[in-house]
Amino acid sequence: MNEQLQAAFDKKFKDTWFFEDVPLNHATPATTGRTITEADILNFAGISGEWAPIHMDLEYCKAHGHDSVLAQHMLIYTFTPSINPSDPMMAKMNNSILATKGTKNWKFLKMPAVGDTVYTTSEIVAKDDNKPERGVIIIQMSMIDQNGDVLQTGEYHLVVAKKIFFEKQFEAAAAKAQQ
Repeated sequence: MNEQLQAAFDKKFKDTWFFEDVPLNHATPATTGRTITEADILNFAGISGEWAPIHMDLEYCKAHGHDSVLAQHMLIYTFTPSINPSDPMMAKMNNSILATKGTKNWKFLKMPAVGDTVYTTSEIVAKDDNKPERGVIIIQMSMIDQNGDVLQTGEYHLVVAKKIFFEKQFEAAAAKAQQ
């Protein structure tokens, strides 16, 4: 890579963690929360079709020992990777994440109620160096409420590029531009 191309590469990927840079056991504590509202629950029901009485009917919930309706498990799941936009770990990997491979061993343990605040905690627990230009980062994620109770937990698998992946793209783009 020539100096000009290297400077552009360095500017684009300043502070980026590529697969080889991601440290094992790096943990991000719960910092930014999201308070669950009735509007969240209704909007999610509208797009998902999940209208069960535990989510919609206050009297039903009271009869079953709850003070309010409860949020859908999948609503809370959708908050998992995005609830903490200032998470330094995800900010450093954002430019190098190629895909979400999915989750494994995900457990739904408790549904939060309207007014509960949920937080995400995460820790990098494994790296699978399975391809020459990319690998899989395994993050143990948990959704907790304001009392520290775990609502959901499991592994989140991300396909993350190695530095060589983007170096090749930059070189190919530079060669094409010279044609």
